[in-house]
Amino acid sequence: MAETTQELSDRNRWLRNQGYNWELIVRNEQRATWYKPDGTAIPNLPADNYHIKRFRGRGWTLTPPETVTVPTEPTPTPEPTPEPEPVPAHQCAFARPLGSPCKTEGCTNTRQVTYRKRRKVAA
Repeated sequence: MAETTQELSDRNRWLRNQGYNWELIVRNEQRATWYKPDGTAIPNLPADNYHIKRFRGRGWTLTPPETVTVPTEPTPTPEPTPEPEPVPAHQCAFARPLGSPCKTEGCTNTRQVTYRKRRKVAA
């Protein structure tokens, strides 16, 4: 990833402000301990050009933050009333009398057609 001179000087200035020297990071196999804004330390993460740009974009630093920012939880919204769960598609099974309820739990269908015994088909 090619960087412009301005980007390189900005990165090196930022590293000096963090108390690091770029040459030390390169000699240290490009690994460093990064700190999240809430103060969580994450050791042994990459510190090459690509990852410095990514981690800085997340607000991470190479030095622990002086003040820890605790994320505030959003105000809970009232939960909507749950709708009854739909019964999965199934083949209804009824008793023989007309108006018998379906034997599948949760199904509210009733027999609408008069029961007729199946006829045997000649083979």
